[in-house]
Amino acid sequence: MQLTPQQLKGLDLPCASGKDLSILYRKILSPLYDVEVEKIPSWIAPNLLTLSGLMCTLSNTVMMLYYSPDLVSEAPKRVYLSAAFATFLYMMFDNLDGRQARRTNSSSPLGHLFDHGCDALNVTILGLAVAATLRLGRSFATLFLVWSLGMIPFFFATLEEFFCGSLTLRLINGANEGLMGIIFIFIATCLFGPSLWFQPLNLLGIRLSLQHWILCLSFPLTIPTVLFSCYAIWRHPMRTTIIYRYPFLQSCWITFATFGLYSLAAFCWAYLAKPVFMGHFLLYMATIGLLFFRNMFYFIISHLTHTSFPTFTFLILHLTWLMIIYLSHYITFRGYPYTHALTLHLYFLYHLILVSYEVIQVVRQMSNHLGIYCFRLGKRNSDRNMKHVANKRR
Repeated sequence: MQLTPQQLKGLDLPCASGKDLSILYRKILSPLYDVEVEKIPSWIAPNLLTLSGLMCTLSNTVMMLYYSPDLVSEAPKRVYLSAAFATFLYMMFDNLDGRQARRTNSSSPLGHLFDHGCDALNVTILGLAVAATLRLGRSFATLFLVWSLGMIPFFFATLEEFFCGSLTLRLINGANEGLMGIIFIFIATCLFGPSLWFQPLNLLGIRLSLQHWILCLSFPLTIPTVLFSCYAIWRHPMRTTIIYRYPFLQSCWITFATFGLYSLAAFCWAYLAKPVFMGHFLLYMATIGLLFFRNMFYFIISHLTHTSFPTFTFLILHLTWLMIIYLSHYITFRGYPYTHALTLHLYFLYHLILVSYEVIQVVRQMSNHLGIYCFRLGKRNSDRNMKHVANKRR
């Protein structure tokens, strides 16, 4: 992916900042973050803090999957305690990077892209850790949990930011209360053991295990977030008419269709190729996680550059994905049982290379255009000017 001159020019336009209405954030977490940011050396770049937070959850998820590769086996209690600590560090670094950027006067669209991009990757990473803790196994339950509690609210939050120009986190949101709930799950597992989630609970005359109650409530808990985001988009049609040549409702529904097709393809592939889904579960989750990240990556770029989201490109991409799935299923019935597995491996490799290339290219272009570095403070232009002056003196 190459940013066009129009997109690079759009980076120079201001973007509205969001706000967090969470009581937990305003009364407890925000004062804590304000104190902690003063302890960070002023030479540390904000993007390093963002990356550190992602590495905390990634390393802990890898460790948890090492002990529980089937997402059912029990891990040592210290692993769950480490998961709670890593998630809290992720929360803290995710909030400290913006404060560090304002403190060092280094706020930039690149930092915004890096922050939200790491959040998009963490949706799948942290979701797998929660599924392993709840012992959901390599199943549709894990896929549904990651999709409902992670991907849906993140997509609609990103959609709201794109259409409205800024993001408002409500009184109860995933970035604060949601992550604290996940930390509570990790701590409870550490204290009472992983078997806790198999304990039955009778609620409203229905008797289910705790893990199944969490699974059943995962989708309803996202409904308020979705409704508030849709309402906010409805109240801000002006941005839509500027970006799109289509009427408001048409552009919004077409954009939403990209996520609908993505979700349909993800669940269809898992259903049609169940043996491959179970046998290569982690690879499958990594593949749909990369696809989700790529969708959000383009949304964030479109928001920062004040340009339209390539809706039809992604519609064609996901329709092609569906065609490949059904073609693989058809060939499997013709006597080639490894077709789905081969398709999955090739699809993952293709998107891993493609996403890596796109991220490197975009980060390099934005860094050069803005005259900044990605992982250290300082201006590129000022460095060049100093070298020019030094050469003159020689």
